[in-house]
Amino acid sequence: MAISKTDLKVLSYLRSDARSSISSISAEIDVPVSSVLSRLRMLEDKIIKKYSTLLNYSKIGFVQINLIIMAGARKSDKDALRSFLMEHPNVNSLFQVSDGFDFYLETVFKDIKGFYDFTDSLSSFKIRKIEEHHVIEEIKKEEFLTKDSGAVYIEYPRHMFIF
Repeated sequence: MAISKTDLKVLSYLRSDARSSISSISAEIDVPVSSVLSRLRMLEDKIIKKYSTLLNYSKIGFVQINLIIMAGARKSDKDALRSFLMEHPNVNSLFQVSDGFDFYLETVFKDIKGFYDFTDSLSSFKIRKIEEHHVIEEIKKEEFLTKDSGAVYIEYPRHMFIF
């Protein structure tokens, strides 16, 4: 799907504040409200996954721990683990990764005991290696393509690049 410079501007305002009104976006990017609305509807159908609130977990008493998992060699081992992780309520984000590992996951727990109960439940799967990383401080998150991110849009005849 081709995305226009106007689409990117609309997305950057929504990435900065998903509660931005259509009229305020229209005024900021100097595009008619009707155009912003039609672009937004198209983006919601094809690009925008959902609108959500980003939380600072430590400020509400939760710990965030990230894991990198190297699953068993067989596809069925990976599929079983993937299904388990997809359904687990404490897995906030799950990514398939490269470089010898299979999954990168971001987990959130009320306390360390909850996390260790979770890792104990992983023992029923064929896992060759797990790396555990505790988040000490969240320094930057979800800043790409926000209106203040400093992204530069360069247009070429059939491509648009973001730097």
